[in-house]
Amino acid sequence: MTANHTLYARWNLVACDFDVNYIIDGEEVRGLNNAACFDLTLGNRQFFDKNDFYTKENERVSPGTTYSITNIRSLPGYRFAGVASSSEYGLTGTVDTQRVEVWLNYETKTYTVNYHANAGSDPVVNLPSNQTKVFGIDLTLSGVTPGREGYVFLGWGKDAVASSGLVNPGTIYSDDANLELFALWKLSPGFSLPMGLTTIEEEAFANNAFTCVFIPVTVTKIGSKAFSNCPNLRAVEILADEVDIAVDAFSDVTGLTIYCHKYSDAEWYAKQLGFEIKYID
Repeated sequence: MTANHTLYARWNLVACDFDVNYIIDGEEVRGLNNAACFDLTLGNRQFFDKNDFYTKENERVSPGTTYSITNIRSLPGYRFAGVASSSEYGLTGTVDTQRVEVWLNYETKTYTVNYHANAGSDPVVNLPSNQTKVFGIDLTLSGVTPGREGYVFLGWGKDAVASSGLVNPGTIYSDDANLELFALWKLSPGFSLPMGLTTIEEEAFANNAFTCVFIPVTVTKIGSKAFSNCPNLRAVEILADEVDIAVDAFSDVTGLTIYCHKYSDAEWYAKQLGFEIKYID
């Protein structure tokens, strides 16, 4: 039998899956409970405050559907580190296969503990190495005790003058925050001049090897080259507010710190010669 026939093609709509998942510290994680991390626009549909996403049977999309992942938030204890390098798809794009997976990369938050010598130009030995604290995990601060010639280490301060108190070596640090620690120092027992002395004569203590000198409040005059050529001298405590100090009293002494009161003659002298100043309370 001869007859004309019309044939019609039958088509099935290709349904595509679209998933958003996570890589956390290098490990694949599918779905996070109670962590609203992103918003998603998928074609003409919008989804807000999602902690993961996968298309259900009746939500599959057709090829050519565009998508956009926006408003990405950090997870508690983690930071968003971009799309994972292993992900074939980015934060925006077009569905072009039967399964599209976008992998968001998160890394555990870490914090740095920095140790500062706080010693001017003086060499400091055994300064602890900086440490890294991981979110949510206590860190034991270094138990290493630094050393500085002519000084006793008191502990660590959160600023250079320990306005918020001391932090001892080996303390447990629990805060999830960066921490700056400054070594705090006190002059070690040194050479103390006798109370009642009023004048330090010219070259009286020149060419000595001591590291620190305590000058009592009774001294009102320090003569020329009184402490000249003392290569190890690092600290001098001058207690008197009014004292006549010869301009060359500490000639050939480098790296010197003068401990004195504010607005004293010793403060003025130190400033004129460029010596470091530490104030006595």
